[in-house]
Amino acid sequence: MASPVGVADYLTYSESEEADRTAWRIMFKLVYCSSKEAGLTDEEFFRYWESVHGPIGARIPRLRKLVQNHRLTVPRDRYTPDYDGMAEL
Repeated sequence: MASPVGVADYLTYSESEEADRTAWRIMFKLVYCSSKEAGLTDEEFFRYWESVHGPIGARIPRLRKLVQNHRLTVPRDRYTPDYDGMAEL
């Protein structure tokens, strides 16, 4: 009696394909909400955040993308914003 043949009997992998098949690629996305210190204007905060913190964040090993989102001012808005900017890494 012949032994049963499974799908694995038909598949062959080179060593590089096997490594690619078994290597897990994990990606994390972090979102930080930032608030400015009391006494800073929006312009001062955004300039500091972009020119100081942006380059620091860009040096994170294997970082694919860094996005800084600045809060928009809405005229006559009754609510105080919970944060001034959001960074996505």
